[in-house]
Amino acid sequence: MTAGPGALLTELALRVGPVLIFLIAITVVAEIADAAGVFDIAGHWAARAGHGRTWLLWLLVVALSCLSTIVLSLDTTAVAAIGATVAVLAILHLRDLGGRYRAEAPPAPHDRVLLIVAATVCVALGPAFVSGIAPAIPASAAALILAGTILVRNRPLLRTVTVPWHIVAAISALFVVVDLALGTACASCSPAGRAPVPGRPTSCESAPSGPVRPTWRTTCPPTWPWSR
Repeated sequence: MTAGPGALLTELALRVGPVLIFLIAITVVAEIADAAGVFDIAGHWAARAGHGRTWLLWLLVVALSCLSTIVLSLDTTAVAAIGATVAVLAILHLRDLGGRYRAEAPPAPHDRVLLIVAATVCVALGPAFVSGIAPAIPASAAALILAGTILVRNRPLLRTVTVPWHIVAAISALFVVVDLALGTACASCSPAGRAPVPGRPTSCESAPSGPVRPTWRTTCPPTWPWSR
């Protein structure tokens, strides 16, 4: 029995919903952390820790970038891609990395309470994401905590926080298109969705008994359109 459009859309929403919730929540977390000065302080710390050596500052910035990518987006595959990019950039700019720099003045003062709360929330997200809980839950809790904190400490700053609704809409549409395409492909490739081929069994389980032939085509007919 084929499910109706309403049931299919409900099932799709249950699968896609947590992903979209995570996307929105983690974007809010990153925006508020940036507004609170977390990244400014981290960058200034890296500049001081580099002690004027460009190559060391570069490595520290790369490490911070990888860490924030893992914690704030769960995209560990991007970190593998960063590794290759870093290697190429190191080769191309090897001479520049041997130079020195002068650290700039500390960033403008930030709300200390908001800064501490934002930094603590960002650090706490790491263990929360690997605890086995659905990522949308800790991400949503972090977004609510930071939104409440910034609402109390600096309400005008909340206006600078933006949510990428156009990206959310685009991803939602992409999920629907891919899901419908996969559903159509699976229906056309299933034994019930293709016409029987004379002289061939309709499934592996219905293959006639006897000596095993050296090719799978005799027992499991291909699912390509031209093999129907």
